[in-house]
Amino acid sequence: MNGKIAFATPIVAYHILTPWECTEIVAPRARSLTPRPPPSVCEEAVFFHDPALAALLTLRLASWISGAHVHDAFRLYLQTANGREQPWHTDDPVAQHRSDENGKLEVVYSHNSLLLYMNDGFSGGATEFKLADGTTSLVQPHQGAGVMFSQQLVHRGLPLAADTLEKRNPPKLVLRTTIISSKALS
Repeated sequence: MNGKIAFATPIVAYHILTPWECTEIVAPRARSLTPRPPPSVCEEAVFFHDPALAALLTLRLASWISGAHVHDAFRLYLQTANGREQPWHTDDPVAQHRSDENGKLEVVYSHNSLLLYMNDGFSGGATEFKLADGTTSLVQPHQGAGVMFSQQLVHRGLPLAADTLEKRNPPKLVLRTTIISSKALS
């Protein structure tokens, strides 16, 4: 595979993280969630780097991402029941130069996104994908589950149901990162 993978349809993997791990990832960052400007559907987000978490996820996803790895840059975002849905969009690829552990210059490329659902207990909030054949596919959030997909795959987050707020259920928390591969330059 040479580190390059492309998911033409979303791939859902359950139990990537345990409920305890989800809590441990979210808890220290919950106070740091900051407002996001419109037109974002996700009202708050926090950005962080965590090489240990990236290594753990790479190990747990090895059967899907052989030859690639999970990037250590993460965005934890929060979605509340505001009645808005995300517009259809694709994710921006990541390309950056860096030196590997041997001092060799490499380029890091992303081709796929990874969304990890950090909680559940709310209504709505599915991720909807437009597939090449013109149909759509819905991925329902489940705590600890993840969905991997090509960054060229058009998708959006559907709104949480209004009763989520009324019942005082939690907002939807999603951890986003990319799956990357490296190509040596020298």
